[in-house]
Amino acid sequence: MPKRFAAYGWQVIHSVDGHDVEAVDRAIRKAKREKARPTLICCKTVIAKGAPKKANTGAAHGAPLGAEEIAATRAAIGWTHAPFVVPDNVRAGWDARETGKRAERRWNRVFKDYQKQFPAEAAEFTRGWPASCLPATFSGT
Repeated sequence: MPKRFAAYGWQVIHSVDGHDVEAVDRAIRKAKREKARPTLICCKTVIAKGAPKKANTGAAHGAPLGAEEIAATRAAIGWTHAPFVVPDNVRAGWDARETGKRAERRWNRVFKDYQKQFPAEAAEFTRGWPASCLPATFSGT
């Protein structure tokens, strides 16, 4: 598949270790530097990495690991937190609410200018959106 995208003129970043956060981050930074064409990032990963008996097997795809394999995996990767507990440092590292708020404010300013310059196109863009796209129970928080 990467050859197909390269033939289309895409930037293709090959053989990124999908388990290496820094390698993935480098690939994303490289992709963002490319301004003239889209990018395909090809990551290599192991399904159920860390699971002693089921890593990289079909048994890990679409079926639960089971209590024994989960306990062994947690020990193998050094995960000591209780099930469903996200440590504060992990939560903080993935919390993009402030970044999202800033991006939304920028978008709203840009779109307001667009509405002034292209009112018909802006009206078409917003026609029936977002109210028709979101469930009635969506609170936006």
